[in-house]
Amino acid sequence: MGLIVSPANTSYSVSHCQHPTPVKISENIYRFFYGSRNEDNLTQTFSFDFDMETLKVINYESLPRLKLGELGCFDQHGIYPSSVVENIDGNYFIYTIGFTQGKLPLYHTGIGLAAMSQDFKNLTKFSVAPILSVSQYDPCNITGPYVIKESGIYRMWYVSCFKWTFDGADYQSHYHIKYAESKDGIEWKREGLVSIAHFYPSETNIARPWIINEDGLYKAWFSYNCGKQGYRIGYAESTDGGYTFERMDHLAGIHPSDEPWENEAVAYPAVIVHKGKKYMFYNGNKFGKDGIALAIEE
Repeated sequence: MGLIVSPANTSYSVSHCQHPTPVKISENIYRFFYGSRNEDNLTQTFSFDFDMETLKVINYESLPRLKLGELGCFDQHGIYPSSVVENIDGNYFIYTIGFTQGKLPLYHTGIGLAAMSQDFKNLTKFSVAPILSVSQYDPCNITGPYVIKESGIYRMWYVSCFKWTFDGADYQSHYHIKYAESKDGIEWKREGLVSIAHFYPSETNIARPWIINEDGLYKAWFSYNCGKQGYRIGYAESTDGGYTFERMDHLAGIHPSDEPWENEAVAYPAVIVHKGKKYMFYNGNKFGKDGIALAIEE
């Protein structure tokens, strides 16, 4: 269906609508959070509302909903949305990615948390610190969480950067998807379980997953890349309750096209099931530089 929203072209939002992250706010309306870069190339969190009946944006916030952290904090140079889930109080948690620049091209990320009221209006950071940071299981970076709540348990699939390599000319990060659980959505238990592993010999990164449970069959969409190739959207299924997934990328159903905004990459899928049909919101080239696009299941 092409691009549905583009950067606001203001000093707050010069480029990118990255990481589409929806939450349903009424029968046909979803609120989407996303990251957009300001004139200093630093990312903050914005939002818009989308009508699933008309397939139109009906409300677009031009000011950031979550702002950069203070000097030295884990989200000083970027705060991206990644997942929204209703919590035990009937309010909502927004899981975020905090970004700080290191000695280029190295960088540091952590998983943060914001609280959102039942009317979806007020957003407040839970802490100035991340709720999940590097560990023995995630030694380099931790990012890209996707969270659902099942049987009173919060379940998270997240991106773990387990190493960097250097080939004499370029540095390369290496990500895969690991799993964690929590009773309250704040304190998390992780044991290093790899849920979505590399599949191709040249594969280096798997980015933010999006997972739905269809009658016990867990279906995952995610981004992956191989070498210098731009991101592609992959697909996997799990029959063991979502703990480990089998890669089936040939069933992803979407690839780069000839359109100038997605002729190099497709990335960061978010899949909504609305009235029995799947809708995928995703980014194109350069991590969503031109905006957010929509694809509908045939």
